Amino acid sequence: MWGILQISFFTSLVNRFYLLECWGTYIFALILLKLKDYLELNKKEENMKKRMILMGVMAVVAMGLKAQDKVVLRSGEELNVKIVQNGETSIQYQFPGEEMLNEKNKREIKYIVYASGRREECSQGIEVPVIKSKNDWKKVVITYVESDVIGLKRVGEVKATSGWGGPLGSSMGYKGALNKLKKRAAKMGAGVVLVHESPNKTAAALGGGVQVVGTAYQ
Repeated sequence: MWGILQISFFTSLVNRFYLLECWGTYIFALILLKLKDYLELNKKEENMKKRMILMGVMAVVAMGLKAQDKVVLRSGEELNVKIVQNGETSIQYQFPGEEMLNEKNKREIKYIVYASGRREECSQGIEVPVIKSKNDWKKVVITYVESDVIGLKRVGEVKATSGWGGPLGSSMGYKGALNKLKKRAAKMGAGVVLVHESPNKTAAALGGGVQVVGTAYQ
């Protein structure tokens, strides 16, 4: 009898330990699931915070870009800057993220579009034609005034010579040389030629022909 009771007691004890072990495993698994949910929730919250911060930064950057002034140069280059001083003949401006002041003569500028949307036409110089091919050579502008090419992009030097000379032919030769300058400038894609040297009238009058030298700009 005593042996049976001992066996029954140990069996009951083993069953209780088994149940405790099962309950412990269940509780441990439940804790792991709760911990996983908690971590995932925190991760979602962190991602949401990061997205909100990123959206805030993008909004600030967009506002900064929107608040910029656009300066369009006669050469076609565009500058997105902040104009801090606007004078009669020049402007002072800063690039984004910089404190250094830069200056541009208004003869270099075609127009300005301010952050408010207002547009200011600046250049009082000659209109620069758009040259698409050598066939546009007649559009090329000849100038003798250096201020007309301020702000334009220098393309290169052009030279032309005409065989016409003598008292009657020098004038015609000069016009022919200018046309040659235009054609050579058009091949380079330039719309303006600044003529540097006047022809040698003595040589031309004696029949030596006419040579003209200039610089092409676009």
